[in-house]
Amino acid sequence: MKSSTQSEPALSFHKDQERGLKPYEHESLAEHKRFEGNYWIAPDCHLLGIRKQMKIHLQGKGGDLDESWLYLDPEGAAQWLALTNNKFYSPIHTLDFHFVADVIFHHWKRNQFKKKHIHVLGLGCGNGHNEIQLVRRMLDRSPEVQISLYLLDLSPILLNEAFLAAQEAFSRNPNVKITVLQGNFEHLSAYDPIIQMAQEQNELVVLPMFGFSFCNLRNDRLFVRNALRTFRRNTLFLVDILLAAAPSNEAEQIKKQDPLFLSESYFGSQEELDFLVNPLRQCRPNLQKVELYRELDYSTCADGSYAVEIRAIVDEESQFTIMRMRKYEPIKLANMFLKEGWAPVQAFPYGSEHDGRMLYLLSRS
Repeated sequence: MKSSTQSEPALSFHKDQERGLKPYEHESLAEHKRFEGNYWIAPDCHLLGIRKQMKIHLQGKGGDLDESWLYLDPEGAAQWLALTNNKFYSPIHTLDFHFVADVIFHHWKRNQFKKKHIHVLGLGCGNGHNEIQLVRRMLDRSPEVQISLYLLDLSPILLNEAFLAAQEAFSRNPNVKITVLQGNFEHLSAYDPIIQMAQEQNELVVLPMFGFSFCNLRNDRLFVRNALRTFRRNTLFLVDILLAAAPSNEAEQIKKQDPLFLSESYFGSQEELDFLVNPLRQCRPNLQKVELYRELDYSTCADGSYAVEIRAIVDEESQFTIMRMRKYEPIKLANMFLKEGWAPVQAFPYGSEHDGRMLYLLSRS
């Protein structure tokens, strides 16, 4: 018998990264063993290989910078964490997650789910604060519900922050189990434990995707079609969306009304600039000069959307797209989701007239 002074480990590991280790688990959730540890590393998550690929790419003459590269190293992750409180991201804190939780539970009750357990899989969780707020409001709504909270991100630094925050929030609640998943959310349909969890009958899965990660995807429609393919009917997708400041085909109006073109306070401070060019500085030790500019772009956009891209001219000879922020007309976005098998459930708008955002809840049909 263990001594009463012996504490359980906060995280468990295993040499076989695909399998994990028998975890510290709450007994009430012991039956849910899709992941055999509470820290699971995806089989394709080789960070040294990813960094090598990033270095080869960014030492070339141009291309797109993968968004995940911004947070891979400790400096980039720390810069991002410091930026998450700026006003570009803060408006979501004005959104009352109680309303979101109410709609989720209405969906839960009117469908044939097991009534004691919900999976919440945070896609690109970052520091995990929004996922934690969502789960808190769900517990306020139904304290007896058992929740498996999965925090998925590619950055080990951000995952560490998210796990510690979630552990602090729920360590005394035996109905919440926290599992950290290091992997790429674009590869969800290739990860066996996630496939197994997604295909479980009679259990609700909620997929929150905050931080406008959806707006940064290279191809949003293919993400919905391929990465979310594995999830069963009535799965919920909760996604943070940037709204178009003007009709997507009105380029001049967009440039006159969209705050990303009007204000230097959006990705214009020295801290934000340092964050954006950090991968270039790491991969190009002889870097002399970087010029950043913004461009309206449609090459990655479906009907009813446009992208504001931040591009970099490096040493006057190479050009890279550092970040992409896609914005949407709500009705045309709804049509895209419908064609890919996701039906709108509820929209939760926030933000201002020309800087609108929307938390969008959809159900797998």
